[in-house]
Amino acid sequence: MSRRAAVGLLLFVALCSVYMLVYSGSYREFGDSPYLYNITASLVRYGDTFFDLMAYNWPNRIDNRFYADAPYPLYYYREDLTSVTLATPLYGLAYNVPGNVPGIGLLHTVWLFNIFICAAAGVLLYAYALHRGYSEKTALLAAVLLALTTALGPYSKTFLQEPIALLLALLLAYTLERWRAARYRLWGLLLLLPLLWALLNSKISAYAVLPALLLIALPAPRLSERAGQRLTLALGTLTVFFVLFTGWGDTQGLLRIVLAPVAQVYLRPLDMYAGQIAENPYIAPAVQTYLFSPGASIWATSPVLLLALPGIGLLLRAGKTRLLWVSLLVLLGYVYSYALLRGEAWYGSVTWPPRFLVPAIPFVLLLALPVLEKAVTGARPWRILTAALALYGLWIQFNGVSYPWDTHDKLLPAGMLLTQGQAAYDLRYAPWTLLPSQWGTRPLDFAWVRTGQWGLPLLFGALAAACAWGIWRWLRPQNLSPESPARRDAQPSHSFSDPFSGSKKAASDLNGWRTLARSACLASSRRRPRALLAGASFVVMPLLLLASLYIHLRAIYDDSLYYGFYDELHAMLPLIEQQTAPPDMVFITGREQVVFMLNYGAVRNARLVGLPFQPGERYSPEQAPLVVSADLFTLLDPTTPQLLGAAAARRSRLWLLTEFGPYHPWALRVVERYMAQTFYPLQIRETAPSARLIEFATASNFSGAASLERRTNFQFGAQIRLEQMQLPLGTAYYPGDSLPLTLRWSADNIPDTSYTVAVYVVDAVGAVRAQGMDSAPQMGFAPTNTWTPGLLVADNRALRLPDELPPGAYQLWLVMYELDSSGGVQRLPVRGGDTRENARIAVLPVTITVQAR
Repeated sequence: MSRRAAVGLLLFVALCSVYMLVYSGSYREFGDSPYLYNITASLVRYGDTFFDLMAYNWPNRIDNRFYADAPYPLYYYREDLTSVTLATPLYGLAYNVPGNVPGIGLLHTVWLFNIFICAAAGVLLYAYALHRGYSEKTALLAAVLLALTTALGPYSKTFLQEPIALLLALLLAYTLERWRAARYRLWGLLLLLPLLWALLNSKISAYAVLPALLLIALPAPRLSERAGQRLTLALGTLTVFFVLFTGWGDTQGLLRIVLAPVAQVYLRPLDMYAGQIAENPYIAPAVQTYLFSPGASIWATSPVLLLALPGIGLLLRAGKTRLLWVSLLVLLGYVYSYALLRGEAWYGSVTWPPRFLVPAIPFVLLLALPVLEKAVTGARPWRILTAALALYGLWIQFNGVSYPWDTHDKLLPAGMLLTQGQAAYDLRYAPWTLLPSQWGTRPLDFAWVRTGQWGLPLLFGALAAACAWGIWRWLRPQNLSPESPARRDAQPSHSFSDPFSGSKKAASDLNGWRTLARSACLASSRRRPRALLAGASFVVMPLLLLASLYIHLRAIYDDSLYYGFYDELHAMLPLIEQQTAPPDMVFITGREQVVFMLNYGAVRNARLVGLPFQPGERYSPEQAPLVVSADLFTLLDPTTPQLLGAAAARRSRLWLLTEFGPYHPWALRVVERYMAQTFYPLQIRETAPSARLIEFATASNFSGAASLERRTNFQFGAQIRLEQMQLPLGTAYYPGDSLPLTLRWSADNIPDTSYTVAVYVVDAVGAVRAQGMDSAPQMGFAPTNTWTPGLLVADNRALRLPDELPPGAYQLWLVMYELDSSGGVQRLPVRGGDTRENARIAVLPVTITVQAR
């Protein structure tokens, strides 16, 4: 048992090392992966499953739900949470790395999850084959073939759910077999129930495995050999006919007849699903592509599974039909669950085909075990066939990991739709035919290539080689095993001789004891290397794997894919931590900034939310906006005001992290402009022109204070009038509060200068105790030299009262000024009310009261 455990552990380390050679850590592998990753991050940070950073990507999808009344009003999309939950330790590890330990990327770390899962699947198949009575070499070969030559390999690069569904289905099947062999003892049931729960929550399609699992658990039927053969022949014939009919027959006509009674009962949602299935026109192309296409079927993308066909014959000859039907039930369960229920999404988008059948791969490979046994024991034709299919499969899977999957889609002829299976029937358009044309023209999608860390493949290659050597040492035949006849013959008799029986007898006994001593010395000398090998297998190699993974994650930390080289964004992280406090929300407009935060945004004081693409924004000087309108709401994605409004209703301030500013005159900055008109700008902090953090007060009235509004008669200069001022939160505040203020301006003529407005909180002796952010009206979006005569301009602004501000009464002073050619401040004269400093400061007609906390 210890030897098999050691081989299994070394196999796990070796497979992880091989997978790390092609690890990409890329969020762009497929759209569902970053969604699942975002849920993992939300679970670790906030204990919920909302989208925050990924809220920018298709927030208005039909199956999303917006929780406006949640503490963090965000979107939620129903996902199966087993993989998400199991990956939380990885995210938590990267998120909570102590400050004195160099950090590792958040997404980089979580993308190790399926590497561990796929390697564990290989080890589990090794154990399963041993349990089925096959040799260790056969079991080891099956595990390596599964991990490296089937479609499972490309999915080790993702954070998709198929690998965990595969592992749990195989683990349940293995556990059920052990449970049946142990005569259904209670311990098995206690283990099976949580495994079943995890499987059903790994992927909704996992329900397709339940019939096969039930068949494993049932006691063996009492049938004669002839009856069993006849039953197998009859069921096999029906299965073949059913598959051919659903692939090429009138499936819809039959389904309408079969499902008509269900559709008549009007039990929601049964009648709805019945109608959808009966009218589904994609069943036939799905079945054909999954099972028969030369470019996307389970056999085409994992050619080693073709060994299952002769394996079926060997199993039938041996009378082992249960495994045959279990494997076929799993395969057909996945084929028809997706063909019937996925509709036009049956292909699985631009993923590596066939995505939806990945969990069935190890069950089909189990049927090939008799063939692999023949190949291992020296049958030359089987060995050649196995080697050829394995090498071809390795070639296919290397193409699957060499580039992002959408690369293949872009290489297809115009009008050919990958997602409709049009490329699946012509090998000229197979991914392993088209993708090699890109080799040498673009870098491979490996993290060590992208970051230029050329020593990493040597590190993991050496680790894999060391594990392979350890496995060879464990499986090497021993000349004298403890159970060998030679070892037993060397054992002395434990009967004592008569000391007076003669010299020959005494000499014989003496020789026996000498033989015992030599045997003990020999055994001791052989136990030492075995103990060293065991220590290397159980301790050294796993520790080396962990150390190598950390070295890898540190080496690729500054990843260009996540803009890790942007020092201004790295500098923004501590700034966000310093300026924010829970339950603050930072809304992010830039895609580069969102992607950066996916991997590096380990902030704790604020929740980071990615805003969607804005149709009215101009994202580069060369790119015209999709929508041109004078109406600001038309320029925004409809979900943006919804997100911002719901968040503002539950907190006193919001934050905006944007990539645009005054240094980008071509940018329209529609989100910043909307927030400047809707909320109250407090401050701007910048680490670069393209990294600006803006704080807005929301004026959410949690205290129930009455809004205060005053008309004023102030006139600044010859043209500009302050018509009105408003305090939406009234006049009573506490130290540390934000004081929002709305000023409503007008002008008789268009001013020829853009003036700046400044607001101050002043105490009874005229000392300035707080100052707002100086800016042109509407945070610069409504400069005075663009006003329309006679039209009111609402100007929202805010200032923060100092934490140490003493209780008392305070005034609000207002100044409008311009900078002269030398940079000096030139204040406009003001009249029409209370003024200060030679009528250069307007004293607003309101008194602010600050109360002690």
